[in-house]
Amino acid sequence: MSMNARHRAPSPLRGRAPLAGVVVVLAALVLSVTGFSSASFSARTVNPVGTVTAASDWTPPTVAVTQPAGGTVSGTTTITATASDAESGVAQVVLQYQSADASSWTTLCTDATAPYSCSWDTRASGATPDGPYDLRAIATDKAGYSTTSEVVRTYVANTFAVVLAPLGEVLTGTETASMTVYNAGIAFGSVRLEYAPAGTTRWTTACSAFLLFNTASNCQWSTASVPDGTYDLRATYSGSASTVQTDVLVDNTKPVVTMTDPGTPLSGTRTFSATATDAGSGVETVELQYSQGATGTWKTLCTVTSAPWSCRYDTTALTGGTYAFRAVATDAAGLQTTSAAVANRVVDNTVSSVSLADPGQYLTGTVTLTAAANASAGIASVRIQRAPAGGSTWTDVCTDTTA
Repeated sequence: MSMNARHRAPSPLRGRAPLAGVVVVLAALVLSVTGFSSASFSARTVNPVGTVTAASDWTPPTVAVTQPAGGTVSGTTTITATASDAESGVAQVVLQYQSADASSWTTLCTDATAPYSCSWDTRASGATPDGPYDLRAIATDKAGYSTTSEVVRTYVANTFAVVLAPLGEVLTGTETASMTVYNAGIAFGSVRLEYAPAGTTRWTTACSAFLLFNTASNCQWSTASVPDGTYDLRATYSGSASTVQTDVLVDNTKPVVTMTDPGTPLSGTRTFSATATDAGSGVETVELQYSQGATGTWKTLCTVTSAPWSCRYDTTALTGGTYAFRAVATDAAGLQTTSAAVANRVVDNTVSSVSLADPGQYLTGTVTLTAAANASAGIASVRIQRAPAGGSTWTDVCTDTTA
């Protein structure tokens, strides 16, 4: 690129004295690249007095209910938990139960030695009528830290009972329902899974299976046969019904996702994002992916678990070249949607070059100053500057945006 600049100086052809001052000319390259400071800071605090003593245990224990592992119990059964603490050790474990989804826990026992267990008499004074119950364990270590285990759901069946194994909070596709009849003597016949819109009594058979004695029977329910929405579920046998599983969500609709164009060229650390929605169970994750050239191999930029579905990524980790980007959304039902790809986006983190053609030692009148610049990401502009020889103050002569 060439630029005209006016700079007047005595001509040596007229026998004038040599120039009293020498001017240095510089070409400066401006790119469409954002730079970030590499400055770092440190802080130091000194406490000249006092003694700091490290605590012997900052970590709470781990604990889990291991028996029963769900299913059904009757009569007197053993409740067992495992607990550990690598630092101060476990002081005690409290085992508790409550009617399913209630808010008041009852303590079965407190055990200070492993194995942490106690007996649960499910027939005691009618305290636990047949039905679903939650079990949990609370472990406390010798430093006073406590951990509460995950809840284990079990079913007390001391009399005739129809039991539907938990199907989960979100259902999609074809689901397997496991149904069992207890204490029915010689039981045989049809056991059915039924559904109703949540909060109603409009029960409809979803699927059925043949029951022989007290063995569990399974049937397959195609949830696509009903509209997406919230339902109550139960199992029935010979006019008796199981405990109702309420507010179970059926979701057979995939999420909607769109990859946002990150622009081109790309350099340094950039924000990559997508938009994602799901009217049923909701979006759980969005995975942002990239593929280089025409390889067709997709790799993960990042996985985001909450909106806004975006992350910062350092493109210097990628080799220079042409890339495509896309987003994969997954909802709580496990359904996935892959967005259309945003293709032909250039990643370029190479250092560009610029040079200034020598305009000669002595300049007078109007002269043309020419610079050459190169950058695969493209040139935004070139500025030519001047400064007195040996000086550090540079002044713009001109700026050009075209070659």
